[in-house]
Amino acid sequence: MINENSQIVVGIGTCRYTSNDCGSSWQKSYRELREKNSLIISGIAKKTDIPFFKEGIVWNQICILENGFGVAINKEIIHPTFSDQRSIANVYITSNSGESWENKSLILKPFIIGRIMVGSYWPVAEFQSLAVSNNNVMLTWEDSGMRQEPFSHLLYSKNCAKSWRYRRLGQVDSKMYQSNTNKVIVTNAGVLLETENFGEKWIKRSFEICWPENYEHLKLKFLRNVVFTSNNTGFALIVHWKGNMEHSEPDIGLLKTENGGDYWEHLAVFKSQIMGEEINKRNMLDLKILGGDSV
Repeated sequence: MINENSQIVVGIGTCRYTSNDCGSSWQKSYRELREKNSLIISGIAKKTDIPFFKEGIVWNQICILENGFGVAINKEIIHPTFSDQRSIANVYITSNSGESWENKSLILKPFIIGRIMVGSYWPVAEFQSLAVSNNNVMLTWEDSGMRQEPFSHLLYSKNCAKSWRYRRLGQVDSKMYQSNTNKVIVTNAGVLLETENFGEKWIKRSFEICWPENYEHLKLKFLRNVVFTSNNTGFALIVHWKGNMEHSEPDIGLLKTENGGDYWEHLAVFKSQIMGEEINKRNMLDLKILGGDSV
């Protein structure tokens, strides 16, 4: 849970806002904005732990746990005529903290591939998100298949990527938010989908937001950068979209819940100084709860 020793850090573009008193006061500083396609590193992993570097390979994410188990995912640029795709996703596994890696080709049972291809293309061109815990791995991606609206999809493994199961998550964002409470969450407008057993069972939760007094902008209830520090206490960011999304600078709200995500209140509101939908680009927003009992 968060306590007086915890630090809240909000990243918005090249600005960093830091609070050491649970959001009562804030210090503003500069942060270096990562490139759009920069590698996401988590756990005890380092950039040098990448399995290999090769032209045509773009590494998306790497995570290594303290027990030595780790996962790295990339997209491999291939000939554009191959299945009408320009890339194919690969998964690598380590059991010794990155000293050696094994390419875990996504060889699935035919009936699972059949289920995937009802609403998606196979093989996957690029995974959008990775979550790892103990022997569990979750991978998500988004595409529309033959549909007009994009859907999010999930592959998850309970045995260090030896075998995989599939679930269609539906019309939610494919970005997963993993907390130290074992919760993994994906979001959509007014909805949270959460799992506490790494993919087997998902709970759909609607929620309410207490908007600031005299708030006159769009009330789009789409949570971003969700972090739970206990089963009940969580934090998230939300964009305060103004009337003209393309030609205005939206504010960013910091939200807090104390009842597991059913009700969220504003802790702070920040000016973004970012024009329109630029705010949706990868790495533009960041939220961390540091110190105390949280990670």
